[in-house]
Amino acid sequence: MAEEKNKLHELTAEGKIHVMPEFFRPAVAKAMAGKSAVVSIGKDSKAKRIKPLYIVVAVLLVGMFGGSVYLLYLSTKPVITPAPVVVPQPAQAPVVEQPAPVVEPVPEVAPEAKPIVEPFKPEKLAEAALTENAGVDSDKDGLTDGEEMLFGTNKNKEDSDKDGYIDGTEVLNLYNPQGTAPVKLEFTNFVKVYTNDSAKYSFFYPEEWTIEPSAVNDNEVVLRSAGDEFINIFTVKKDAAQSLQDWYLAMVPTLTIDKIEKINSNKNKLEGVVSPDEYTYYFAQNDLIYVVHYNVGKDLAVNYPTVLKMIANSFNLGF
Repeated sequence: MAEEKNKLHELTAEGKIHVMPEFFRPAVAKAMAGKSAVVSIGKDSKAKRIKPLYIVVAVLLVGMFGGSVYLLYLSTKPVITPAPVVVPQPAQAPVVEQPAPVVEPVPEVAPEAKPIVEPFKPEKLAEAALTENAGVDSDKDGLTDGEEMLFGTNKNKEDSDKDGYIDGTEVLNLYNPQGTAPVKLEFTNFVKVYTNDSAKYSFFYPEEWTIEPSAVNDNEVVLRSAGDEFINIFTVKKDAAQSLQDWYLAMVPTLTIDKIEKINSNKNKLEGVVSPDEYTYYFAQNDLIYVVHYNVGKDLAVNYPTVLKMIANSFNLGF
């Protein structure tokens, strides 16, 4: 045994070398033989795995080649574009044009024309006197029902303010018909005072009326009522030495002096004359005749006879 142990520890130049005992070597040899078998088996397995890979690659190459050939075939084949599919639309009912509505033209209503002031002709007298054509006077106080509205009085009471004087008499004397105290008409809201500076005359007129120059005579004004009646005031020339009565008889040769009503004096001490039909008053100064003339409306009714007398009674010259 000692010899066998010495064999296991053989000496070399560097020293001892351990050598596997002999009784272990068969086992080692057998083990090494098994290892080689394993290694051999591993190599065969690897070779087996490589073969399917070659097959897959071959298949892919064949597919790619076949696809290329097919694409080449398609590129040489003419492309046929399919015709668009037209979906039939439902038939629509024909559009019937409606006739435009007939618009009847609206007739234009012309503004009511103002009465034309014609040149005054003293010889043109009315057949009936102004007082005969006067409008309705319900309470018989000297004011027509239309005038009662102008002066704010009661058309059913002859003495609206109960001062003992009937309404018409107070207006003619230029007093307020609504005041118990004696108040002059010019200081009320019922009348205004018009003054013509060029012709030097003035007079009272109803506050509700309008006054405007005339288109016929530069020295003429027109007083317009709420209706179509109006009063115009103007001047005409005469010989300075000629009296008012002589001038009027010359203008109306069919009259005689006894047919002319003379005004002895108005409230301003003026003398004058009144035409036989009572529609016109005349005043004179030097070479001028001042004319106050009433123009009736379409119905020929005289709704403002006392207004005309008020203007004549308030007429003033040379102020």
